[in-house]
Amino acid sequence: MTIRSPAVAGMFYPAAPDALDRVVRAALAAARVDAVPAKAIVAPHAGYVYSGLIAGSAFRSVAHLADRITRIVLIGPSHRCRFAGIAVPSASGFATPLGTIAVDRAACDRALALPEVHLFDQAFDGEHALEVELPFIQVLWPQAAVVPLSLAGSLPATRLDVPPLTARALGVRASPRKDAIRAFLAFLAGETGNAAFRACGRTDAR
Repeated sequence: MTIRSPAVAGMFYPAAPDALDRVVRAALAAARVDAVPAKAIVAPHAGYVYSGLIAGSAFRSVAHLADRITRIVLIGPSHRCRFAGIAVPSASGFATPLGTIAVDRAACDRALALPEVHLFDQAFDGEHALEVELPFIQVLWPQAAVVPLSLAGSLPATRLDVPPLTARALGVRASPRKDAIRAFLAFLAGETGNAAFRACGRTDAR
């Protein structure tokens, strides 16, 4: 059993558990959003001082689903490591100052059956994109496990098909009507997306 230690505690968010809990709950409480029956949300991954309130709004919109959420697929870009395809970690859990959140190893193994997905721990070394979402998950859905997927900037847009990937991780059938999600993720992986990816990397590393 391997637990991955936090990489950006004290930099992107508070390292003290009490302070982190207060910041997360304050961001959630400040949100003025409607509850939505969403199956996916887009949340920022900058430091909380820059985008914590926006992240709180995104998570607050689905907070009412607390009794239904047991597994969360996290998809985020890699800022520090170049690799091909999509990376999953070997760890069984990710630690934050609020405790350890479990990694759904069975779901990761299902994702690894796809040719674009690889076991590659280096993609998560020093990476903040997924880690900054974990405290929000721990506060809202402490029972949930995560499926961390780090997206490479070099993945060809023609091979990026995230809906079947997330369906494989969740153990459900993929819906063919996912064009908007495909287009969004293809943008991130394409040449235009790579330029935006690099710009976002510079901004988020403040």
